[in-house]
Amino acid sequence: MRRTKKKKIEGFFVLVLKRRCGQSFVIGENAEIIVKVLREEDGEIIIGIDAPKSVLVDRLEVYELRLKKLKALYEDILLNLPLASRSEFQKLFNETLVI
Repeated sequence: MRRTKKKKIEGFFVLVLKRRCGQSFVIGENAEIIVKVLREEDGEIIIGIDAPKSVLVDRLEVYELRLKKLKALYEDILLNLPLASRSEFQKLFNETLVI
Protein backbone atom coordinates (compact mmCIF):
# COMPACT_ATOMS: atom_id res chain seq x y z
CA MET A 1 0.00 0.00 0.00
CA ARG A 2 1.35 3.40 -0.98
CA ARG A 3 1.70 6.06 1.70
CA THR A 4 0.13 9.48 1.31
CA LYS A 5 2.72 12.15 0.59
CA LYS A 6 2.48 15.44 2.42
CA LYS A 7 4.84 18.31 1.76
CA LYS A 8 5.34 21.51 3.68
CA ILE A 9 4.52 24.40 1.34
CA GLU A 10 4.45 27.99 2.56
CA GLY A 11 4.25 26.81 6.17
CA PHE A 12 1.41 24.34 5.62
CA PHE A 13 1.49 20.59 5.18
CA VAL A 14 -0.48 19.74 2.06
CA LEU A 15 -1.35 16.56 0.24
CA VAL A 16 0.56 16.37 -3.03
CA LEU A 17 -0.91 14.30 -5.87
CA LYS A 18 0.43 13.65 -9.34
CA ARG A 19 -2.18 13.32 -12.08
CA ARG A 20 -1.96 13.18 -15.85
CA CYS A 21 -4.40 14.69 -18.32
CA GLY A 22 -7.69 12.83 -18.13
CA GLN A 23 -7.05 11.53 -14.61
CA SER A 24 -9.10 12.53 -11.57
CA PHE A 25 -9.10 12.53 -7.80
CA VAL A 26 -11.97 12.72 -5.34
CA ILE A 27 -12.61 14.71 -2.16
CA GLY A 28 -14.92 13.50 0.59
CA GLU A 29 -15.95 10.19 2.12
CA ASN A 30 -18.41 9.49 -0.69
CA ALA A 31 -16.51 11.21 -3.48
CA GLU A 32 -18.81 14.24 -3.28
CA ILE A 33 -16.26 16.31 -5.19
CA ILE A 34 -14.44 15.07 -8.28
CA VAL A 35 -11.49 17.02 -9.69
CA LYS A 36 -10.28 16.10 -13.18
CA VAL A 37 -7.20 17.31 -15.02
CA LEU A 38 -8.55 18.29 -18.44
CA ARG A 39 -5.48 19.60 -20.26
CA GLU A 40 -2.39 21.79 -20.14
CA GLU A 41 -2.55 25.08 -22.00
CA ASP A 42 0.31 27.59 -22.25
CA GLY A 43 1.91 26.38 -19.02
CA GLU A 44 -1.37 26.34 -17.09
CA ILE A 45 -3.29 23.30 -15.93
CA ILE A 46 -6.99 23.33 -16.82
CA ILE A 47 -9.08 21.39 -14.31
CA GLY A 48 -12.75 20.53 -14.06
CA ILE A 49 -14.53 20.30 -10.72
CA ASP A 50 -17.78 18.43 -10.16
CA ALA A 51 -19.22 19.41 -6.78
CA PRO A 52 -22.67 19.73 -5.24
CA LYS A 53 -24.29 23.16 -5.57
CA SER A 54 -24.04 23.54 -1.80
CA VAL A 55 -20.22 23.49 -1.97
CA LEU A 56 -18.51 26.77 -2.77
CA VAL A 57 -15.78 26.29 -5.36
CA ASP A 58 -13.68 29.34 -6.14
CA ARG A 59 -10.15 30.52 -6.77
CA LEU A 60 -8.38 31.37 -3.51
CA GLU A 61 -7.90 35.04 -4.43
CA VAL A 62 -11.64 35.47 -5.14
CA TYR A 63 -12.54 33.72 -1.87
CA GLU A 64 -10.14 35.94 0.09
CA LEU A 65 -11.57 39.09 -1.52
CA ARG A 66 -15.13 37.99 -0.69
CA LEU A 67 -14.10 37.30 2.91
CA LYS A 68 -12.38 40.69 3.19
CA LYS A 69 -15.54 42.46 1.95
CA LEU A 70 -17.70 40.43 4.32
CA LYS A 71 -15.47 41.33 7.29
CA ALA A 72 -15.65 45.03 6.34
CA LEU A 73 -19.44 44.84 6.08
CA TYR A 74 -19.62 43.08 9.46
CA GLU A 75 -17.49 45.78 11.11
CA ASP A 76 -19.54 48.55 9.50
CA ILE A 77 -22.83 47.04 10.69
CA LEU A 78 -21.41 46.42 14.15
CA LEU A 79 -20.20 50.00 14.53
CA ASN A 80 -23.59 51.38 13.52
CA LEU A 81 -25.62 49.20 15.88
CA PRO A 82 -26.69 50.46 19.28
CA LEU A 83 -24.31 49.21 21.96
CA ALA A 84 -27.01 47.01 23.54
CA SER A 85 -27.57 45.11 20.24
CA ARG A 86 -23.90 44.46 19.39
CA SER A 87 -23.34 41.27 21.40
CA GLU A 88 -26.54 39.70 20.04
CA PHE A 89 -25.47 40.55 16.48
CA GLN A 90 -21.97 39.16 17.09
CA LYS A 91 -23.38 35.92 18.46
CA LEU A 92 -25.78 35.50 15.52
CA PHE A 93 -23.08 36.33 12.99
CA ASN A 94 -20.54 33.95 14.56
CA GLU A 95 -23.09 31.13 14.54
CA THR A 96 -23.71 31.75 10.85
CA LEU A 97 -20.15 32.27 9.63
CA VAL A 98 -16.76 31.64 11.14
CA ILE A 99 -14.33 34.49 10.48
